[in-house]
Amino acid sequence: GMEGSAEFGSGDVDAVTGDMVTRDAVAFNELPLLPELQGFGHLKPNQVTLGYKTGEAAMQFFKDEFGVEKFQKFLFVLKDHFDVSSALDQILGCDLDRFDFRFHEWMRERYAVFIKTARRASNYGRQLTFPDKIPQFNEAPVLSPDGKTMYFFSDRGGPTQLYEEDLQTKKSKPL
Repeated sequence: GMEGSAEFGSGDVDAVTGDMVTRDAVAFNELPLLPELQGFGHLKPNQVTLGYKTGEAAMQFFKDEFGVEKFQKFLFVLKDHFDVSSALDQILGCDLDRFDFRFHEWMRERYAVFIKTARRASNYGRQLTFPDKIPQFNEAPVLSPDGKTMYFFSDRGGPTQLYEEDLQTKKSKPL
């Protein structure tokens, strides 16, 4: 959806997060269809970031495949259209479903090397956040030199703060 335009406009501020969530979604056939992203009310809390990042990736696809000029024209004519599909049809000669099909192909090609060896995150460690709760973000993990402790930033308790986790007991606490 258009929510991706904010992500797109923010540049590389959180490019690593965007790449991570879209890459994993492509690898495991969980990338949302663009027609599903015209509103976010139906998304579960844990899917919102993926929704934004998919919209951002779709805009990058548009620019890469059709050029900056057509992308700018699309944004300009979008204001006069009731829906994205008719604006795409005017500028590209294809509707949203066809654009979405090509976008998904582009994403699979973009991550083809990764997809060959991709494994679910659970193969690498235990899950720290769960989709049935308010979205949580655990970021920037760092191991202690002895490998017994992991430090990371998390918003699980409200505002983001530094946490310490004992990897043997699997207990974590804010610092």
